[in-house]
Amino acid sequence: MIIEKWKNSQAYVIGKYHIKNNLPCQDRTFYYEKNGVKVMALADGAGSQPKSQFGAEVVCVETCKLLSKNFDDFLLYFEYQLTDPDKHKELMLKLSKNITSYLINKLKAKAMELNSPIKELSSTLLFFAIKGNHYIMGHIGDGIIAGLYSENNSKRIKVLSEAENGAASNITFFVPDTDSFEHLRLDFGRIENLAGVIMSSDGAADVLFNKNGIDDSTYQLFNKFAMLTSKEYNDLLANYLSKVISNYSTDDLSLNLLSLEDNDTSELNDKYIAYILDDISCSNQIIRKSQYCYYLDSSIEPSKTEFNNVNDVRRYLNWN
Repeated sequence: MIIEKWKNSQAYVIGKYHIKNNLPCQDRTFYYEKNGVKVMALADGAGSQPKSQFGAEVVCVETCKLLSKNFDDFLLYFEYQLTDPDKHKELMLKLSKNITSYLINKLKAKAMELNSPIKELSSTLLFFAIKGNHYIMGHIGDGIIAGLYSENNSKRIKVLSEAENGAASNITFFVPDTDSFEHLRLDFGRIENLAGVIMSSDGAADVLFNKNGIDDSTYQLFNKFAMLTSKEYNDLLANYLSKVISNYSTDDLSLNLLSLEDNDTSELNDKYIAYILDDISCSNQIIRKSQYCYYLDSSIEPSKTEFNNVNDVRRYLNWN
């Protein structure tokens, strides 16, 4: 039997330049599941602003909550993408303004709490949300969003959103900017063949997605996630950023990764079985894809409590 389930791992670590100058890490990441939606976000605080780490935290958390609440409504904005370019452009501008206005209001509240100008909370923003067979993606500033696709028994990584820089490579765009809505690049699509998503701040992206193409280690980030819990892999990601990637970049470093794991149940140990089944409490969170394959989705709200423990779930799945 095959069990499919989305799994997240994330890490952000302070860069050598910030350590040397006694500055905090200004990168942030976040992941959120609710209403059948899985959302990941990453923000790189502006190095020139003293409190940008607080802004990065706000936009990550608030973006994830916003997408989880409004995914279906936001998806409707894309309905004219293929049929009416002018209407699509109009709706994208409207959606961009709605999202950035919401985030700027949240940043204003945080700035007031900190008794600071909102500019000091400047950060980039990358996000990717999945519900059912669709995704919505957004990006302000630099960094990279890429997808892992499974095709013809092989895997390939494709860049979905690249960095947007200004007049110079070290100049980019931030959420609190008055024209940030013009720089929020939005897209949507179906998740057919999508097996994973990775987003990276610019420091790590320069290594993983370099001028020679996509580095082999980018693929290994997905491969090494197999059979590990999110918490276990968070620690490994943090160590990889601070011990390996930091040799090539002095910047703060962050990664956020989402992987669609498909496990052959005959190969799993009891500890890992407990991990993947622990947050399943109702049969409406289990989708039967075939006679031998089930998809588990703990982001779906349980309609009731049917399973009190892992063994109850195993019995429901006829998992010996």
